Amino acid sequence: MRDKLINNGYYTTVIMAIIIILLLIGKVTKAQTKEEVYQELIRQDIKHPDIVLAQIRLESGNMSSNLYKATRNFAGMKLAKTRETTAGGERYGHAWYNHWADCVADLKIWQDCYYKGGCYYEFLESIGYAESEEYVNKLKQF
Repeated sequence: MRDKLINNGYYTTVIMAIIIILLLIGKVTKAQTKEEVYQELIRQDIKHPDIVLAQIRLESGNMSSNLYKATRNFAGMKLAKTRETTAGGERYGHAWYNHWADCVADLKIWQDCYYKGGCYYEFLESIGYAESEEYVNKLKQF
């Protein structure tokens, strides 16, 4: 029976399917370069992309944190309760996304809902964006 399955290509098909799935998972969860992320911020018309990129790098450990790998959420976004979201749900207390660009799209929705202009650093402080009082200073160091 085993020889018949091998001769009919069953194992080859299964192995190829597994390889394709692993490649797709790797592509979806692969940490992006800061250049790719910056281009996506520009493409999706994110306000203050330099500051937002610094936030992303700080929040995700330069896009290498376990949270980012598990959720494709490099911005530390929580699951939205009162606004539209591109998140697929909640995992580990944070929103998870099907693709990292969906996280950028959710950032855009968040900005459109809450940011009304002015100094972005002051905005982040005024809404209590981060628990650390040094958050804005850390962003400025990037």
